Amino acid sequence: MDPEILKFKILVLGDSGTGKTSIVRRIIRDEFSLVHSATVGVDFSVKVLNIAQGLEIRLQLWDLAGQDRFNHLSRLYYKQASGVLLVCDETKPDSLDSIVKWKGELDARLQYKIPAVLLVNKTDLIDDEDEGFSEDDLEKICSRLRIGSWSRTSAKDGFGVNECIKALVWDILSDKESKTPDPLTKTKDVFDWDDDCSSSIIRLGRQDLDLANSRGRARKCCH
Repeated sequence: MDPEILKFKILVLGDSGTGKTSIVRRIIRDEFSLVHSATVGVDFSVKVLNIAQGLEIRLQLWDLAGQDRFNHLSRLYYKQASGVLLVCDETKPDSLDSIVKWKGELDARLQYKIPAVLLVNKTDLIDDEDEGFSEDDLEKICSRLRIGSWSRTSAKDGFGVNECIKALVWDILSDKESKTPDPLTKTKDVFDWDDDCSSSIIRLGRQDLDLANSRGRARKCCH
């Protein structure tokens, strides 16, 4: 029997230089490169999650250039989005302020709400716990903008990236199930994975959905 296929369009939003392309590369290829060019227009990538119980999820990741001159692409970019990864740079305070702009533009472009996760990227460059953004500030902005969860991440070493995708996919599936007259029978068990799944697949597990991990680097901030 052919697997059930769900396609989710995931937007990747944030200022130029916050590491959006590196985040996508980490998700797609599980790799990092110090050499890459700034995104021109839109980059499109696909991640396929082969899941037990005959369910396949195809994540279509749309990475939009952060420069203002590409704003004319926004209408097509936002159309039919299922979820969004909002990316800021922990070494650049202004990039967190810009999340307000990006989320506001997203809400203005769409006539419906979609699940959102905030990635506080480049945490590997923070040596002192007093540097970077405070948890209080991150939780406040998530609550204010109705962002479902946040996590400190490092595209360079992979820290926190998969956990953010896991949280976003879970939120999308939960949202989809709540709005479907005939609920998806498989989503309630979607996190019971076959241990023989390919290691190239991002594995989802209920225990992984709590973003509060060691050193307080990740939090589930709002609902």
